[in-house]
Amino acid sequence: MQKSYHLKNGSIVTYIENNKDKIWYVLKDNNLVFSIKQNDISYDFFRDKTVDFLTKNGFLSSLYLNLNYSCNQNCINCCNPKNMNKYYINFENAINIIKEASSLGIFEVILTGGEPTINYDFLKIAEYIVKNDLRLIIYTNAQKFYDDEYLFEKIVNLNPAIIQTTLFSMNSYIHDSITNVKGSHYKTVEVIKKLKNYNISTAITCPRIALNFKEDLKVKEFAKFIGANFFSLSKFINNKSNNNFDVRVKEDDLIKYYYENMDIKNLRENIKNKEKLPCSGGIDRISIAPNLDIHPCNYFNYPLENYKTSSLANVIKNIVPDFQKKLICKNLKECFKQDYCRFCVYCPIYTCYDSGFLKKSKTLCEDAIAYYKAYLKYSSSKHI
Repeated sequence: MQKSYHLKNGSIVTYIENNKDKIWYVLKDNNLVFSIKQNDISYDFFRDKTVDFLTKNGFLSSLYLNLNYSCNQNCINCCNPKNMNKYYINFENAINIIKEASSLGIFEVILTGGEPTINYDFLKIAEYIVKNDLRLIIYTNAQKFYDDEYLFEKIVNLNPAIIQTTLFSMNSYIHDSITNVKGSHYKTVEVIKKLKNYNISTAITCPRIALNFKEDLKVKEFAKFIGANFFSLSKFINNKSNNNFDVRVKEDDLIKYYYENMDIKNLRENIKNKEKLPCSGGIDRISIAPNLDIHPCNYFNYPLENYKTSSLANVIKNIVPDFQKKLICKNLKECFKQDYCRFCVYCPIYTCYDSGFLKKSKTLCEDAIAYYKAYLKYSSSKHI
């Protein structure tokens, strides 16, 4: 049975009511919304595929709650700031943030971290999200779901929209070497299997670094076999403060990978439009860090304000517009000057971590150069 989600007054409905000509009838015409009547009261619901439609139309849809940056693993590629491990979002702060975000139009809350399940209030926050008819998504390494049967059963009963976890390899030695926790691979795989047995939508990510290079291909096969969605995170987030740059994939290996997987029909060419907005952070999503800094996107290390001194409404109405004006491609003074730039998947997240806001990113430049060289090699060998 397809999951459906109630459109609450003051949430999505507020947006739809103010934009009926643009949104509401389109949703109805495309069978994205349906109505039911219970006890003489009519309720509107939207289906899962409505999420993609509304997100693509660029209005606030998602709230990322980074409940904490601390973790029960110690992954060598981690980009979270270690100096913030002492901060946690508690239940009181969480419900205040969720209430306001819901009134502004969000319909899904992603609980992430660090490892969100180690937050003392994790379960209470998850229950609150579902009780208020919002989509619940959880990003987790799944270790605590294996160790704590009670917690696992409680979360499964909430029927979250998605539980996303990371597998670095189908080889337990490689995976555990990256997480620095012996047995972590076994626990993650077992939890993924259990989630599928409970018919919970599951997503598997596989960040690609030097130690697990090409292992994502085997993880992808496993995801397909078990019926989970799969995402290969090919870009490496360099955090200078964590000194994790040396674990990235080396250029020669990256060139080989792109050459062997080159898709000429779907080249990732960047449109060199100086008025282009490279990020919709703050428009269709917003993120709260454990210290209550408000970020335009998860992992986007750029504080717009702090929730202790500013509401989400103020940030979205008064700060995000100015922030987005700064983010236009024409403000990237050092970029779009080389041939390889056409293959750069410019993302402010990476630059904020390894270079600074609106700067060239060593990570992205290396990636774009590798892709460009692979493209030249492929074009030459295939006589394109």
